[in-house]
Amino acid sequence: MHKQIIKDQPNISKREIQSGDAREITFAYNLKNDKKVVRQYAVREADYKAFYKRIIETPEYKNHSFYILERDNKNMRYVKEVQINVMYKSGEPIVIKDPNKIEDLKQAIRKSIQNQTYEDTQSNQQSWSSIDFMDGNGRSVDSIPFEKSYKEVEKWLKHEKMFESARVMPEDVSNIVVLKNKDHEILQNAWVDTPSILTKRKGALTIKDSKQIDHFLSHTTIQEQGDYIVVFRYKNSSPEVQMFDANTIPTELKEKLK
Repeated sequence: MHKQIIKDQPNISKREIQSGDAREITFAYNLKNDKKVVRQYAVREADYKAFYKRIIETPEYKNHSFYILERDNKNMRYVKEVQINVMYKSGEPIVIKDPNKIEDLKQAIRKSIQNQTYEDTQSNQQSWSSIDFMDGNGRSVDSIPFEKSYKEVEKWLKHEKMFESARVMPEDVSNIVVLKNKDHEILQNAWVDTPSILTKRKGALTIKDSKQIDHFLSHTTIQEQGDYIVVFRYKNSSPEVQMFDANTIPTELKEKLK
């Protein structure tokens, strides 16, 4: 990767870094003579996806990036309780105190992270919920997002009959409103404060079917711009506005949203 960057000599502007279109990358070499060589560059990640994929999917990268994967993690031994907190859902968080179940959940999280692909990390998917590890005094030891790509965690929660409580379900939603983002507007706070700005637009489509609602819940994102705007009307929470790309919208709905 370093050789390729030197060969390319990418010309990156400050604006690209500030907007997130480019990022800085640092190479630090520990030499045999105990000295260190450090080189830093600005690159567009999109131009080096193949290299990033090979690095980010390595055990070394993941062990360094995720606290729960660290070997001999002494703080994890103090965990006495796990809480799973879900946004937009009524009721108390899931609480797990059984030491065996806590250990099983840790293992499911570790396997999920180890199996996560580079594409998973770039998907902009909104997590289902937050998994918080607490000590005996109610202090946080670590917090892990329950990502939608964490299939081992999903499998374990289903086995323990907790999965539906650990995520937003269609029955937590009154309805959703979908409309085409014809002008490719950026997500605005005013839309959340006054969702009728969107729902009253010409061509907005209201959906109440639980299967279709579940599809949209399973593809929620944290992106600020998209081909479609979706307003989630929750039964026990304020409305939420999401951006969706065209590839996540069912074909039959695209025909209705032209």
